[in-house]
Amino acid sequence: MPGGYKGSLKGVGDIRMGSPAVRFKKNIVLGTAVIMLLVLLVFLLLPDTKNNGIAVSNYSRGSDFVHFTTNALYNRTYPLTPPKSTPNGRKYRIGLISDLDTNSKSTDKKHLWNAYYLKGDLTINNYHDTVTVEFDSEPVTLSSQLAQGGRGMELSELICFNGKLYTVDDRTGVVYEVQDSTVVPWIILPDGDGASGKGGSKVNGWPKRRVCCLLEDWVKNGQQQLENWSTTFLSGLKQ
Repeated sequence: MPGGYKGSLKGVGDIRMGSPAVRFKKNIVLGTAVIMLLVLLVFLLLPDTKNNGIAVSNYSRGSDFVHFTTNALYNRTYPLTPPKSTPNGRKYRIGLISDLDTNSKSTDKKHLWNAYYLKGDLTINNYHDTVTVEFDSEPVTLSSQLAQGGRGMELSELICFNGKLYTVDDRTGVVYEVQDSTVVPWIILPDGDGASGKGGSKVNGWPKRRVCCLLEDWVKNGQQQLENWSTTFLSGLKQ
């Protein structure tokens, strides 16, 4: 061919697309793509760590408490019953819970313990200098078959949390959700550091389930220290 290439073509066929080297590179690319896809899926499935009004999945241990929340919207409704404006002032719905100690055991039914939940209205007058309390005619009886050592339903606290009403049995350590005229067991708070098999509490060193503090979107359940107040009180009277 005039002006064409007259050299040898030897070696031109050394590069072949079906060679083992090319197939090996294809395997590397495919494997890398699969790994990147899996990593992307993991990140997409992980819970969001930004707290925009939502409780973030978190577990942390401080000096005296364990804090754990989940990816659920926190219900900040409080009070649970909206207050009413009346000619006499602002009216709020309130409630009292009983701790009958050994008297909580039912006298007519076996394996049943009772507590009383009394509702009422608290009214603050328009000048904010007078408070009036009116209770319902009859309390609601709350019953449970959960007990420890023959005792139960010794309820020592009422607290609103996450749009619900809870009460704590300081004998068994059971936290109940109060639903109208019934109680539903929610969680159990054991003695001490949580490793004890006994729920509930004891005095002088044991964490009595009588103190709950509502802090933003979690509740801290603490212990109390008992003191001999009667001696101090009587000595003060003699002075």
